[in-house]
Amino acid sequence: MPFNGSGTYTLPAGNPVVTNTDISSTTQNNTMSDVATALTDCVTRDGQSPPSANLPLGGFKLTGLGAGSALTDSLTLGQAQNELGNYGGTAGGTANALTISTTPAITAYIAGQRFWFKASASGNSGATTLNIDGLGAIAAQFNRVACVGGEILANNFYQVFLDTATTCQISAISSLSSAGGTLTGALNNAPSVVLASATSTAIGAAASNNVTISGTTTITSFDTIAEGAIRLVTFSGAVPITYDATKMQLVGAASRTYAVGDVSLFRSLGSGNWKEEFYQPVGGYAALAGLSTQLFSVADATTAHEAVSAQQYKYRALFQESQPSGTNAGGSSSGYNVRVLNTVQSNNIPGCSLTSNHVTLAAGTYWFNASAPAYGSSSGVSTQLQLYDITSSSVILNGTSEFSVYSTAQTRSMVSGMVTFSATATVELRHYFSSAQATNGLGVSTNSGSPEIYSQLEIIQMPY
Repeated sequence: MPFNGSGTYTLPAGNPVVTNTDISSTTQNNTMSDVATALTDCVTRDGQSPPSANLPLGGFKLTGLGAGSALTDSLTLGQAQNELGNYGGTAGGTANALTISTTPAITAYIAGQRFWFKASASGNSGATTLNIDGLGAIAAQFNRVACVGGEILANNFYQVFLDTATTCQISAISSLSSAGGTLTGALNNAPSVVLASATSTAIGAAASNNVTISGTTTITSFDTIAEGAIRLVTFSGAVPITYDATKMQLVGAASRTYAVGDVSLFRSLGSGNWKEEFYQPVGGYAALAGLSTQLFSVADATTAHEAVSAQQYKYRALFQESQPSGTNAGGSSSGYNVRVLNTVQSNNIPGCSLTSNHVTLAAGTYWFNASAPAYGSSSGVSTQLQLYDITSSSVILNGTSEFSVYSTAQTRSMVSGMVTFSATATVELRHYFSSAQATNGLGVSTNSGSPEIYSQLEIIQMPY
């Protein structure tokens, strides 16, 4: 036996030999055979023979190691510190189907593996997968929930943890934990990103929480990003946004055309749905230019009221019945008469239009002011104006009750009130007459040389 099990080599029997004594062939052959066996059990320095069992180092180190390059190679302390084997570099593939490569490449997915990578120039926008070293795509999750978009931002660094062989958890490096944390300094947003308005504008994929939207294209939706994401949007163009009760929940529940300088705060509800949490017109509601810090005088208070009113009631329309001078409004019938509205005096309400005496309005809250004249018969006539919703076939506002006597006076019934529509609605003015009056029951002309104005409908879109 060449070694005694503790690493000590002992010559076989017959050794050592005695000087001037013949050495038998048996002794010599046994000795050389034993030495050959011992040498065969040794690890050669040039790598000819690998160990056949574990090698205890007795508290000593292997020094001068070369850097490992295969999965079965030893790892130097430097490689362990650098963790290069876990770094996948800049991700390839697409924004929602990421690929990374490690050196050396892994041969299988195993729960507990960890990797790092840098996102490409595009952040994810929906469900996301990760393919490591070509082993196949596995589902990427964020906080143990499947990605929906916005979890991976362009050019940021991320850690990957395989919780199973088919799913991985992705988290941003150097971020606050999901349970919260305390900032020790200022949290500065990236510079504002400018996006051209489009039917579906991708504010969620923007590489900043501050977004400026330019252009004049009507927006009907924003892109999909995780619930809770917030974007502060400034408008640099007259941008119309269409209200939708699910995917575009605007302040005031109505479509709006934003003016240059308007600001809104939008919050993602997930699944492509967004809610406008705050809307600030360019002129503002609170900071009113030209006013003293405190309102001491009546003049100041009046100015403040007018300034606030100008901001709150910036969207309004005025529709009228206009006839040439000397033309009566026409005869009335007993019962309900649809009043003529044939002139758009002004209208800047988004989604509001006049067609054949009917006014169409988008969902939202509106204040109505309306009036129309009545001229009675010799026995007198009772009248009342109404605002009627054609869409729901219902009266939504009743006007003042009036009584007019022929040849005595012309009365004017007035309607005033606020109405909220949950969907697009079409309205008209209806005028009740207790009896008919031919020729001029709907209004008598002045023949002043100016246009005759009879029925009138003013609409103000409320900012809430």
